[in-house]
Amino acid sequence: MMEIVSAWLIHHRASMEPASPMNYDGSEYIVGVGVVPATSMREALDLFDQYLAKNKMALMDLWKCEQYRGPIRCLTAPILTEKEAQESSHRALERDCIYYVGGISSEVIEHMEEFGHEET
Repeated sequence: MMEIVSAWLIHHRASMEPASPMNYDGSEYIVGVGVVPATSMREALDLFDQYLAKNKMALMDLWKCEQYRGPIRCLTAPILTEKEAQESSHRALERDCIYYVGGISSEVIEHMEEFGHEET
């Protein structure tokens, strides 16, 4: 029997080493969504952990891991738009690779808080 591969959206916060290719501004962490093609949630989380380690990052907090099945019902934090979710899910499945979308670094979050915006 063939297993069905789905796109999994992993909403999280991850630490970044200074040498991480994702660290553009000297931030300590990043908040974002990993879009992972996988056959199960467990596989998606394992693949995402490997992706983070390869990019000199580590999972700090995990808010939600959901299988993308169309329009996102509730966006409590607008890190990811519906269009981004749809396009990145399609690309991840088509190319069989992980996409990182909607990343906001700790430096940007601090800057937003300084000017009266809430953390996303």
